[in-house]
Amino acid sequence: LKGQLSHREREIVKLSFDGLSSKMIANKLNISIHTVKNHKRNSMEKTLTHNIAELISLCIRSRWL
Repeated sequence: LKGQLSHREREIVKLSFDGLSSKMIANKLNISIHTVKNHKRNSMEKTLTHNIAELISLCIRSRWL
């Protein structure tokens, strides 16, 4: 499953885990908030999770973070 997430998607999950909001992530990575939300949505679709907390939990259990 780890291979399903792009480097950028994993980066955004990690920053979310670190407590950054979508807006803060967008500012940090110099991308739009829409791009951040798209990456989160795509990550959740790929992992069959329904929200960012579930996605982060899966990443922790799978030792991706």
